[in-house]
Amino acid sequence: YGFLGTSLLSAGDLDGAEKALQTAMELRPGDPRGPFYLGNVSLARGNEIRARELYARSLEINPEFVPPLVQLARYLEASGRRDEALVVLEDALRRKPDDRAAVELRAEIRGRG
Repeated sequence: YGFLGTSLLSAGDLDGAEKALQTAMELRPGDPRGPFYLGNVSLARGNEIRARELYARSLEINPEFVPPLVQLARYLEASGRRDEALVVLEDALRRKPDDRAAVELRAEIRGRG
């Protein structure tokens, strides 16, 4: 269900993606990817509050799984909230200092600033 959900999300089928990812999360409650991808659906719908809740759940499952923080930082930077994005990336790098996506995004954001 997780692969189906991410495929549907990529295709823009937010309702289908949400259903498949919810099922995946129920089947694998210890996998941080379910709430992460559901958070991405929420961001695609413009629901930042719900996305943050789901990302927090993902990080509770695995504090070193930083893709939720990187994705949130991308969203914040795209929304013109550069300073907030950098704070989120610093949190990601405290959790996993060698995360390439976080390091690269931080450099990109700083370079644009």
